[in-house]
Amino acid sequence: MISRSRSEVGLAAQHFGPYRLEEMIGHGAMGEVYRAYDTVRNRTVALKRLPLAMATDTGFQTRFRRESALAARLGEPHIIPIHDYGEIDGQLFIDMRLVDGHDLAAIIFNTGPLTVDRGVSLIGQIALAIDAAHADGLIHRDVKPSNVLVTGDANDEFAYLIDFGISRATDAGDTSLTATGAAIGTLAYMAPERFLGLPIDGRVDVYSLGCMLFELLTGTPPFGGGGPALIHSHLHVDPPQPSAHRPGIPRALDQVVARSMAKDTDQRYSSAGELAAAARSAMQSSATTDPIRSAPPSTARKRETITVRVPEAVTAVRIAPRPVSSPYPGAESPQPAKPSRRRIVVIAAVSVAVVLAGGAYAMSSTGRLPTRAPHLGPTVSATLPVLAAYGLAVSPNTTNVYVTNLGQATVSVLDTATGTVRTTVPVGERPIAISLAPDGTQALVANANSDSVSVIDTATDTTVATIPVGQRPVAVAFSPDGRHGYAANLGSGNLSVIDTSTRKVVSTINLGHGPSALAVSPTGDRVYVANASAHELEVVDTSSGSVTARVPVSGEPADVATTPDGRRAVVTIPASSNVAIVDLVGAAPIVSVPINGDPEAVAIDPSGAKAYVVNDATSTVSVLAMGTDTVTTSFTVGSEPAEVAVGMDGRHIYVANHDSGTVSIVESD
Repeated sequence: MISRSRSEVGLAAQHFGPYRLEEMIGHGAMGEVYRAYDTVRNRTVALKRLPLAMATDTGFQTRFRRESALAARLGEPHIIPIHDYGEIDGQLFIDMRLVDGHDLAAIIFNTGPLTVDRGVSLIGQIALAIDAAHADGLIHRDVKPSNVLVTGDANDEFAYLIDFGISRATDAGDTSLTATGAAIGTLAYMAPERFLGLPIDGRVDVYSLGCMLFELLTGTPPFGGGGPALIHSHLHVDPPQPSAHRPGIPRALDQVVARSMAKDTDQRYSSAGELAAAARSAMQSSATTDPIRSAPPSTARKRETITVRVPEAVTAVRIAPRPVSSPYPGAESPQPAKPSRRRIVVIAAVSVAVVLAGGAYAMSSTGRLPTRAPHLGPTVSATLPVLAAYGLAVSPNTTNVYVTNLGQATVSVLDTATGTVRTTVPVGERPIAISLAPDGTQALVANANSDSVSVIDTATDTTVATIPVGQRPVAVAFSPDGRHGYAANLGSGNLSVIDTSTRKVVSTINLGHGPSALAVSPTGDRVYVANASAHELEVVDTSSGSVTARVPVSGEPADVATTPDGRRAVVTIPASSNVAIVDLVGAAPIVSVPINGDPEAVAIDPSGAKAYVVNDATSTVSVLAMGTDTVTTSFTVGSEPAEVAVGMDGRHIYVANHDSGTVSIVESD
């Protein structure tokens, strides 16, 4: 996954051939993207460097040069121009125009689904780019929201189709599979024929564009499930109807999505332009009073990173928001939320390795995902399938794991002993975070799209109250005595203080920025709030309700956890690939610890000796020794881990894995 914002990474003195690398502005499985200065042509560009392993593959290198040449000659205005491409010091690169804008995945993540007018307009612009590429003999193969860069405002937008890094020439005898048996692309948008190793043509891009149309209208991709379940849906499940997922969408658009996503390629639209024209016609034929034709977009918090809430034993709860913009072309950006992406489905007679942004799934003929062996030390003792997970909290006795299902408006209760979902609890719209009281008797759930917090009675596993809070709550936490709850409201930039006995908001603390994560001190007199927009950790005095200190960090903080003695905090900074150790007594940073792999979430064990940091880009968890502030080991979990929690016993670690649709239970060494 994934991440995605501009970040200083100490590149000022680094050079790559004639390019001076100024800052990394994105990275993913298909390479790293930098804001770079071309010292020969005296211009600032977006420079994408592909993984070194790709340059050693002679077949890939030949295709890369051929298809880069084709992509470079494309002159369609909706395609980012390629200035140059080639190899420097054994590494392949692409030099592109730097365009400042927002990718569609980030737009949906921050605002929710688009209006029908806006979505259909953007589809039409991207269709022009796709058809131009097809006319020049090039198939994109990875059409998705994060590969669409949008400039301008909602009333005057211009869209670019970016990242032709995995495109293929139509005359190259291409199939879905490479020589190594890997299908390159993003699973949620891949046409059925690509999983079967069949010859492909431009209609695979038409299929992906249909998936994207559905997502722009509803806020989620058409199919959910883990890797095998998602493949099963593409192969066997009828395309869903947008109107059934979001009231007010013209039913005529259901037919457009259905035809564009037909399993039989001959039943699809023959071109992207034909799809776009059909979408415009369907929109225009609908009643002008349709409620979402031109209504403001929802403020839904989008992003299906499974965000696991850290248990109260370590007094840390977080949400890892993705930046609102991806000001670069060709970088892998965060994918929006995908409800119901969790159930493992057996798929017969399909054997394929699907390369995704977070790693590779090696599927057997049964379609089940193999368990990944850990690197060192801790071992994965169990892997539990989950639904459309986003947030997670672990009961004090570690018997139950509570998982929020972002697109389902529910919380699933996992029984760790049996590895099954014991029950499902309805909550508010788009539950994004969850926290359990220290005694485990109740849970708070932040509902981003309904501006509320649900209260769950864990004895009966029922929602017993819904509390209105600020706009777009994204993180929740309890005080150590359980008397108060806190909700960090990203939209309104404040902190709601909840009396858990009366279940009402008793005060609101203005933060001046959009809070993204929070942790409560062991004594309850301080709340530590991570502010991604301000690049700082704010210290809030709970008695006075004021911010008493602001600790700067080197980038956009994603998560924060405090040590049991309350003296230190660990703050993850994904784009800078490090964690900051903060002195909470002196309110000052102590040291920055490099952690490769896009560190997103952190939890500290009850002893305070270890911090566990999840790295979604490498599908690993790093173990940080708090005594020496060094990484001692790491272990592999599922694909794209998004959150981590430590049980009260200190021996069990819980990791939510985004793409593999699982929660890993890890035995600590």
